[in-house]
Amino acid sequence: MLTRQLRRVEQAPKPAAPEPPLPTGAAVEYVGTAPSVRRVFGGDSGVVINRRSKPGWAYVSPPHGLHTLPIKTRHLRVVGEAVR
Repeated sequence: MLTRQLRRVEQAPKPAAPEPPLPTGAAVEYVGTAPSVRRVFGGDSGVVINRRSKPGWAYVSPPHGLHTLPIKTRHLRVVGEAVR
């Protein structure tokens, strides 16, 4: 007689809930460790331009405002309210 044994397949743990998107126009500070990005921000806050990007990313305009940078949201900290 053939006996089948069902093996329990362990499932990968579910990922944590995604972070809420940063509000457009919010002042943010870069808290990551990338030297090139730290130089661009120079210790000042930037502004979130567009939150419609890949989950976990935001487009941010640095203090000089010459361009936008895609930055992971975990490397940003909100320091001011969104400008409407």
